[in-house]
Amino acid sequence: MEDSKPAATPMSTSARLTTDDLEDNTTIHHMKINRKEVSYPSIVGSLMYAMLGTHPDLAYMVGTLGRYSASPKKCHWEAVNQ
Repeated sequence: MEDSKPAATPMSTSARLTTDDLEDNTTIHHMKINRKEVSYPSIVGSLMYAMLGTHPDLAYMVGTLGRYSASPKKCHWEAVNQ
């Protein structure tokens, strides 16, 4: 998360997510973030908690990213990180 940059919108307007990643179609269920193993559904759930409590503008992003919880690819993790 150290390389993340601030943005005007919660999700990149140019992001086109699909179920298949054109570059690497490997499913990645867990990733290390700050030396801690984190699952994709956990990240989406944390964003949902923030959306419900303080940031309703995250609703579109949470809904879009949540569609890929069953088989997240590298492009989905990159969208979460942006």
